[in-house]
Amino acid sequence: MPDELSLEVAAGTLSHALTVVTTMTESYDVKKDDIIFIHTVAGGLGLLYTAYAKSRGATVIGTTSTPEKAELAKSYGADHVILYTQEDTVKRTLEITNGEGVHAVFDGVGKDTVYGYIVTPEEAHHYSQEVSNALKSGLFKIRICSVYPFTAEGVQEAQREITTPGGKVAGKILIKIADV
Repeated sequence: MPDELSLEVAAGTLSHALTVVTTMTESYDVKKDDIIFIHTVAGGLGLLYTAYAKSRGATVIGTTSTPEKAELAKSYGADHVILYTQEDTVKRTLEITNGEGVHAVFDGVGKDTVYGYIVTPEEAHHYSQEVSNALKSGLFKIRICSVYPFTAEGVQEAQREITTPGGKVAGKILIKIADV
């Protein structure tokens, strides 16, 4: 990680950023003029997916739950944001794409995926350099929305925030283990 990153931003970056650069290369190699669909576009992973897809020249369609989150996603480059609480996602996506559909779908809620893609030391070096360059260039802007203490109550509150459908999460949630 670049030296100028705060500890919070560094802690909130690595797994998500590595997931983005590996899946948008290995599971589907996003390229110019692709139409990419990102579920939960305003979450910590979704915002990075959006920025990275846009840097590769793709059009981004995303879903989120509130107009405020839609505006946040647009500020990261999303071209179209569907409010899944108010709109039919499939119908709206087909309208946006003139019936064509999308080239790939990325799920910002999904479980850990990065460990299946980084197998060799060379891949680890390559993708960590890609993440470092994206951070240094300002492409990856990490948004920390909440920091909870490492206590039973803090962890429970973080879990509630993460699992509440249509909740307030727009960015990363961290558990702070200790002051440094």
